[in-house]
Parts: sequence; structure tokens; C-alpha cells
Amino acid sequence: MKIQARLYMLFGNSISLRYIISILALNASSFPIFRQ
Repeated sequence: MKIQARLYMLFGNSISLRYIISILALNASSFPIFRQ
């Protein structure tokens, strides 16, 4: 939660936040462990 708060404070823009989340999701999908 603290990491998300820091990211939100750093970028503060929902568009940038969505971009970061999408990048993290793409990176996570590369690993079968995070695949649901």
C-alpha cells in the first residue's frame, strides 16, 4: 500500500498510474506464477 501511495504521489496522474499498472501487468504476465 505504501508503494502505491508513493507512486500516486510521484505521478499523481491517473493516466500515468494506469500506464505503470499496465506495464507491471504485462511484465507479470510473462511469469507463469502470476498468471491466473
